[in-house]
This record gives sequence, C-alpha cells and structure tokens, in this order.
Amino acid sequence: MTESGNKLVKLFVSKSEETNLTALDNGKDLVVYPQIPTAKADRYRGSFLIGKDETILYIRDTSFWNNANEGTVITDLGITVIPDNNAPGDVRYYKWEDISHVEYKEQTLLIYKTESEDPMPIPLKSLIKSRQDNEYSIIGNKFVDIFNAMAEAVEQMNCQLFE
Repeated sequence: MTESGNKLVKLFVSKSEETNLTALDNGKDLVVYPQIPTAKADRYRGSFLIGKDETILYIRDTSFWNNANEGTVITDLGITVIPDNNAPGDVRYYKWEDISHVEYKEQTLLIYKTESEDPMPIPLKSLIKSRQDNEYSIIGNKFVDIFNAMAEAVEQMNCQLFE
C-alpha cells in the first residue's frame, strides 16, 4: 500500500468510527474494513474490477444471492458501483481525485466532478440495507461526510506533490 493509500485507509477508519458506520456491518452483504476477510475481498476484486493495489474499505452486496455481482465497493482509490447484475458490463467507477464534492438528496448520493456538470447519482440502497425512513438522511449524510473527507484528502495530497 502506498503512503497516500495508507493515509486514506486511516481517514476512512477514523470517519467510519466517528460516524458509527461500522455499526452497519453485518458480516455478510455489508462489511466494513478492517472486518473484511481476504477471501471475500478477493471475490469482489474480480467482479468489481478492483486491483490488488487497492485496499477494500467497504462492501455492500445488493445481489439476491450475495454473489458479488451487484452493489458498491469503496476503496482507498474510489467508489465502484455495479447497479444491476443484469448488466454486468455497467461498472461505474468514481475516483476520489475526480470528485469535487458529494451531496445527499432524496435517498441518493450525488457525486459531483465539477460544479458545472450534472452529478452522478448513487442510490443509498446501493450502500445500505433497508432502513426506517428517518434513518436514510442520517446515514446518507454520514456517507457525504466520509466521501467529502476522502476527496478533500486526495486533493490536499495532490497539491502537496506539486508544491
């Protein structure tokens, strides 16, 4: 793992504990670092096209049989989403360095590359299991906090490289 990757892993762990995101971990279809078994991580690497150089931080499998072909994987390099296992070629990848900011609206995370572009939506159901209506905005805003912190950290690291 690179030094920048190590910093992002530490940031994710810190933010996950601070926002109590780790409480969502059920050990099956939603797993949060560092509780991700190597065999499970390897299975998702194949389906979600995630390289060995990436540290998997969060897995949410939304497929019917938990067969690692639909859902969301968060790594130290970005977010990978397969929204529908009926379209396995539709793999969406959002690198932290490309994200300007993230917002939450109506059970959806909106990923902005720039202010002028339309956001890329990630439905909250791609990240968490069903919840009570009042919990969605609370959890959605926790992800906003984590994702914005990750994107900002990468931006700061990139700026330091060019100083």
